[in-house]
Amino acid sequence: MLAATLAVGTALGQGTTGAGPGSTVSIHLDPARTSIGFSAGTLRHVRGTFQLKGGLFALDTNTGVAQGEILVDAASEKSTDAKLDRKLQGEVLQSGRYPEIFFHPEKVTGKLPAKDGEAHLRLTGSFNIHGADHPLTVDVDALTKGAEVLLRSTFTVPYVQWGMKDASTLLMRDRDVRITVESHGTVEAPKS
Repeated sequence: MLAATLAVGTALGQGTTGAGPGSTVSIHLDPARTSIGFSAGTLRHVRGTFQLKGGLFALDTNTGVAQGEILVDAASEKSTDAKLDRKLQGEVLQSGRYPEIFFHPEKVTGKLPAKDGEAHLRLTGSFNIHGADHPLTVDVDALTKGAEVLLRSTFTVPYVQWGMKDASTLLMRDRDVRITVESHGTVEAPKS
């Protein structure tokens, strides 16, 4: 089931409006203030979490080009069912062999507000899980206050379609996992 990584989701946005040519904005995600949750199932609903190892992005505020990484510890997966955790770790995620899940953003549409405020962003890039890259686009809601940013996102990981073992049971038949990310971070604007 796997992975939420994204965290992050996550996600990030663009910089301040009115930034000069070639300017960049950096966003640092705080692992201690980030939650990555997953859920699956209809008759039997399973919930769990992953831990963010780190997240840092450099974003070109003029072109929307993004570079960086959101990194999640695959072995940190923990659900409400210890037996399921053993199956996910050993057979689905194979976290001993693939210890990290990561997202490399390549493009961001939308911009963080120049001052305190809200924005809707779309983050597109490459999501790596179980040793394979997959294209992923994530919608992100951002709230800025000073140099602080709060990012929220929900997206789906079609883990079976992406080549991982099906973790379905008689009561839990999802082949997709819903990922929810909420991450606090800091924004470093270009130096004037």
